[in-house]
Amino acid sequence: MSDPVGHEAHDDCSWVLERLYQFLDGECPEVEADDIRHHLDACDRCVEDADAVLALKALVQRCCRQSATAPPELRLRLTTQYSRVSITRIEFPHA
Repeated sequence: MSDPVGHEAHDDCSWVLERLYQFLDGECPEVEADDIRHHLDACDRCVEDADAVLALKALVQRCCRQSATAPPELRLRLTTQYSRVSITRIEFPHA
């Protein structure tokens, strides 16, 4: 399925998860953001992953807020590490 400008709609979880941080930070192009919103409307597993990322972001913000400002070196290190974080799903067999 494609939109009027020919952009393919993405229903693939891996595609969404690769762009999740940029989406949550408001850094995705609007066409991609629309595709991600559409996917999240239909995929509970990706919503759970998005909620986990939001919780992590909130924790980092709370920790950084405890001091007046984070040193620039820490901000750079966190930003670098943040872009390397990946979400891994572990599925356990049902008993």
